[in-house]
Amino acid sequence: MNPLKILIVEDEVLIAETIKIYLEERGHSITEAVISYEEALQSIKYNKPDLALIDIRLYGQKSGIDLAEEITKQNYHMPYVFLTSQFDTRILNRAMESKPNGYLIKPIQKESLWTTIELAHHSFALSEEENKLKISDGSNTYFLQSDDIMYISADHIYVNIHTQSKGTIVIRMTLTDLYNKLDGNQFIQCHRSYIVNLKYV
Repeated sequence: MNPLKILIVEDEVLIAETIKIYLEERGHSITEAVISYEEALQSIKYNKPDLALIDIRLYGQKSGIDLAEEITKQNYHMPYVFLTSQFDTRILNRAMESKPNGYLIKPIQKESLWTTIELAHHSFALSEEENKLKISDGSNTYFLQSDDIMYISADHIYVNIHTQSKGTIVIRMTLTDLYNKLDGNQFIQCHRSYIVNLKYV
């Protein structure tokens, strides 16, 4: 597979360094190795890793589970794999509720690490592709994340899809037909000529 940019969130420096060596041996690169929730969020924001390895127990008040929940809340669209040596059922159940893309028990084995992150990235990419809206303007085909669409406006037999990353895309389709392709929990038709993403209201 193609090399990945990976963030390591682990407060035990020796373990983080061992993981870094294993990943680099496989051809992956490390965006950063950090020890806390706050450092991890900063690193995600500025370095945009392809995947994060997150220890459940971190330095500071907030845990790796808190970090995973914030990654989902902020719509960073990246897979994460939990690292742990804990066997506390309550903690493990809470970790599973955050829907990680993988799980590794310490001490980390090299081959298990490689396999887990590659499967996590692959399955996440497939899931992201399935959740994208596929549209065509006659010349180009676009795959849009719901969060990228700010609002949609009707213009006679065309609709204008106003996005954050690609500007305005004009396609020939009725507003009703397009609305039926969208997530009804995230989008609302507030006027006969407008659909808005509730995230931006």
